[in-house]
Amino acid sequence: MPRIPAPRIDLAGALLVLCAVTGCAPSPAPPAGDAAPAPGVDAPTAGPTAPGIDDAQALSLLRARLGTAARLQGAWTGPAPGASTSVCADDSIGTADQALRMLAVCTTLRVDDVTAGGQIDLFAFGLRDGRPVVVAESRGLRHGTKGDPGQVKRVRIGRARYAFDVSHARFDDEGELRQRTWYILDGDRFLATMTVPAHYASDGRAWCRYAETTTCEGANTDLAYDLRIDARDADAYPVTVTVRGTRCDRAVAETTHALAFDPATSTHVVPQALRMPAGDCRSDAPSSSEQD
Repeated sequence: MPRIPAPRIDLAGALLVLCAVTGCAPSPAPPAGDAAPAPGVDAPTAGPTAPGIDDAQALSLLRARLGTAARLQGAWTGPAPGASTSVCADDSIGTADQALRMLAVCTTLRVDDVTAGGQIDLFAFGLRDGRPVVVAESRGLRHGTKGDPGQVKRVRIGRARYAFDVSHARFDDEGELRQRTWYILDGDRFLATMTVPAHYASDGRAWCRYAETTTCEGANTDLAYDLRIDARDADAYPVTVTVRGTRCDRAVAETTHALAFDPATSTHVVPQALRMPAGDCRSDAPSSSEQD
């Protein structure tokens, strides 16, 4: 009896028929902006097995420090008349031996002075022998302008190093200077590890006054300082700041500065070029030989 070959199955055709009956849709692509974070910066990490601080425990510790009006969400009044206080950063982290909850509390003060900043209180809560305790705190930090302390977020700056990144502004006759200050978790406190510019803009008003002229041509400055954390498996991640823009109406050469971390002092070494942007354009005025 002749052998009958087995029928050949057209898989592609079968799938087309199945899709026609049941409907097939391709797997959705991940939305833009949802790319995996760079390893080590804020990527999910395997935290310790120790339990963390829940909302009730965090609120109890916060009220013990700031009063019964404190809350985790929303604002409350105080400590000065007309002041508004709220939790402006709240995040949980994992260290080598415990889980911590890092909170920043920002207070906006009612002031008209552009040189008067707002107030920031920093906390780290954890468990010790099963009891919620304040592991670290730094109180009464002043930043910002016109009573506004700025914005705060948590950043990871090393394998087991965490900090609060405070973005704050300063306005004066020179112009507008926006800075960022890092407060690293260091034992039972938060230590200011560095302050670097984020943006500087000046329309030359101060230069015009000093030069006793009403002409401000050639005196505009607009500089951006882009900070980058290079995530890698290191005790302290390499940090660089790239400067670009214009100074005194002239394009500056793009430069990148490395901020070395000193483990002995838990601070970053800020190069002199990043300590204070220069807004005085008199040094750029052409010499008599250039004018001829």
